[in-house]
Amino acid sequence: MHVLVAHHDRWTRLVLADLLASAGFGVAEASNGMTALRLAAQARPDVVVLGTRLPELEANDVRAALKADPATRGIGVFVLHEREVASGGAVGACVRRCRREITRGRAARGARRGSGTRAQHGPLAVDSPAAIPQHG
Repeated sequence: MHVLVAHHDRWTRLVLADLLASAGFGVAEASNGMTALRLAAQARPDVVVLGTRLPELEANDVRAALKADPATRGIGVFVLHEREVASGGAVGACVRRCRREITRGRAARGARRGSGTRAQHGPLAVDSPAAIPQHG
């Protein structure tokens, strides 16, 4: 499972990347929106985590571009708001949201392939409880 962390603040980006890596995720980093868009298209991570104040291309524009491109449409994307970073809750929230986005992506790919019956869990659809990523 791979995550692209795009955040304007180097320290925040490094802390998130280190903690996501220690939770078992492969991590790539981008310091601006254009680099995030390029890396997402090349590396096809499972999830892209965007800071709100990205230089060159804002988070919502990166998200829209990823969702508009059929090659990157299936990548889970979420914006990590500054209040989450400032409160110190960013790391736990980031790991939980990455897992949720990865699970959603797997369920959506399974649905497109016609993978049979899926259990519904709120907004998530998974083939089995074993399909939900478990980390430390």
